[in-house]
Amino acid sequence: MYDRLQALIMSSGIAPGERLTVEALAREFDVSPTPIREALSRLEADGLVRKTHLRGFHVAPQLTEVEFEAMFEVRALLEPFAAGRTARLATTDQVAEIADLDRRMAQVARGVSEDSYREFALLDSRLHALIAEASGNPIVRETFDRMHVHLHLFRLPKDWRIADRALAEHRSIVSAIETRDEILAAAAMQSHLAKSLARLKSHFAGHRQEGR
Repeated sequence: MYDRLQALIMSSGIAPGERLTVEALAREFDVSPTPIREALSRLEADGLVRKTHLRGFHVAPQLTEVEFEAMFEVRALLEPFAAGRTARLATTDQVAEIADLDRRMAQVARGVSEDSYREFALLDSRLHALIAEASGNPIVRETFDRMHVHLHLFRLPKDWRIADRALAEHRSIVSAIETRDEILAAAAMQSHLAKSLARLKSHFAGHRQEGR
């Protein structure tokens, strides 16, 4: 149930700000209220759903440009550090898994469907999370997990051109990790995050232009 509701929210099948009632969702999905409550609690922990007094659950609004920029500022502090440590400290199995995720993302990027874009976003999230985990610093991984970066990014309009650019940037990061180049891995991650933020700002600028 969690996966079904998450997919609907991430694809805007349930709109930002929309109220979510346990009873209505239980009827819609023909299940008891218990799995609905459990799913909503997990989605609240993800930041995709909010619970307020008297109103109950509702879909969280999309992050603003300022909120996204603040998130990327934190990522720019944490993830290059994590990438460098991963290049130096990751086990052989962890490096192999990182490389495998990179290859799987390249394969998924050949598709053009909503499902393939969602899979790409989830693999992207797993790649960054694994690099954080393989750094050997649990605080880095916990902080990354709490931001739920890719869940929020996926809610933005889909653009495969962004995915194509991200793939090339990921290849540079993964290649540096595979060759155990700590300095290059950190620099490649720093560059990737800076370019990702620039693309995000371009997205918001385009929407401002459309709104005029």
